[in-house]
Amino acid sequence: MSGQRALVFANGDCFAADVDWVRPDPQKDLIVCADGGLRHCIAAGLEPHIIVGDMDSADKQHVQAIDRSKTRFFKHPVNKAASDLQLTLEMLAEHGVSRIVLLGASGGRSDHMLFNWLLPAKTDWPFSMQIVDQFVVAELVKPGLPCKLSLPADTTLSLLPVSMRVLGVSIEGVSYPLKDATLELGDTLGLSNVVQAGSGLAPGSGIDTRSASVGGRASATVSATAMNSGASDAASDVAGNVAAGEVKVEVRQGRLLVIVSRQA
Repeated sequence: MSGQRALVFANGDCFAADVDWVRPDPQKDLIVCADGGLRHCIAAGLEPHIIVGDMDSADKQHVQAIDRSKTRFFKHPVNKAASDLQLTLEMLAEHGVSRIVLLGASGGRSDHMLFNWLLPAKTDWPFSMQIVDQFVVAELVKPGLPCKLSLPADTTLSLLPVSMRVLGVSIEGVSYPLKDATLELGDTLGLSNVVQAGSGLAPGSGIDTRSASVGGRASATVSATAMNSGASDAASDVAGNVAAGEVKVEVRQGRLLVIVSRQA
């Protein structure tokens, strides 16, 4: 698992377009299901490498059909002190995964969704993290792991603090730039910014999020239209004839999510 990208299926809403967005590669990616997320994995025609949870929400027929010579089960009791998704992330952290792409975190019960989206705040995870749903793609930014994005002009994005206080927040290439700002949990200052064309950042600033590093060694780099994790030809990914804007987000202390709209 060391250094590998893991695609994690949670048990919220996950659509075929979401899976296509991240371009799964079963030969390179680690395919992981958090309990009932197994249904999304199977619907996508993928075979899981790992399933984590108490198996209370996974379809019994799906579980029985799994080839156990190819899939590892990390079984937990029903009466446990953490969600299946939290247990999945903790297991992957112990096994040296370098990047998480999370599908199925949104939708369903609102409390489940909120807890899923707050998991980036739980600890200083030893991997970069991306959350993909029907409407947005979110990238975790923390000290030593800035985020560079090449996006169509006029794309909407927001900065959501997931720490009590995020210090040294800077964002370039948008209508409302910030420099060394402070964002507090619940603050809406970072809501609904807009990408500007030709921001002046170096073009072609790395697109393949599969190679994103952690621990301050490199920034997460994200593709033009999809922030998708398999693209290597970002220039051709820019939607239509809209000029691309280069955006950079970094923080000095704390963690935040850069949330980019997938809507045209």
